[in-house]
Formats: sequence, structure tokens, C-alpha cells
Amino acid sequence: MFNDWAQRHRRQHKGTSRLSFRYALCAIDTEEIEFGSYKGRRKWEIATDSTQQMRDALMNMIVYQGDTEFASVEQQRNLLENAPTDWDAAQLLAS
Repeated sequence: MFNDWAQRHRRQHKGTSRLSFRYALCAIDTEEIEFGSYKGRRKWEIATDSTQQMRDALMNMIVYQGDTEFASVEQQRNLLENAPTDWDAAQLLAS
């Protein structure tokens, strides 16, 4: 998927062929909330189990991150091509 995008946008770099997007899941160690005001209560299974205030706060965080993420990528788009060494380029791709 990433390599297709890179080819369409002419963003090839020798290190990008090894990249792949994936998601990771982890085991839930406990069914209880482990910190904060809700510590000790059962974890919510669906969004509507939480309060409207929490859902609004989460939506705001998602919107803010989405708004800034594209700007960050755009500001750093030449960073990979201008990395001083191959090691530096590899570190950029690994992060």
C-alpha cells in the first residue's frame, strides 16, 4: 500500500521498499480501568458505555491530531531526501 502511494507521488527512496503498514493488538490484562477517576470500574466495551463528555473529548483529540498530522508531514516531506547519511534515512523510515 505505501509503495503504491510512493510510486504515484514519485516519492521513492531506497529504504521505502521495506516499509509496510500493519496494526498490532495486545492482550487485555484486566477488565478494570487501571487509573484515573474511573479506576477499578469495568472497562467500556462500546463507545456508548462511556459518557458523552468523554466521547466529545476523544473526538476533539482525534480532530486535533488529524488537523496537525498532515501539516507535520508536509513540513517534513523533504527530510527523507535530504538525510545526511543512509543511517539517518533508515532511522526516519523506522520511526
